[in-house]
Amino acid sequence: MTAKLAECLGVKKLILTHVSSRYKPITALLKEGEKSAQILLDEALEVLSPDQVILAEDFLVYPIPKRK
Repeated sequence: MTAKLAECLGVKKLILTHVSSRYKPITALLKEGEKSAQILLDEALEVLSPDQVILAEDFLVYPIPKRK
């Protein structure tokens, strides 16, 4: 699982991207039998804290500060 690897590596922020099209966006209205990307976010949150995980959606921009 990606979150376990991120935890082992000590990452500060895990941004989940390139989510399969079989998972609908969290904000989408689901039809019977459809799955939301919330499943992937929930799995990551079992390992990491909410401030460490972001589920990217189209056009997300996440600023990365320069190292000092």
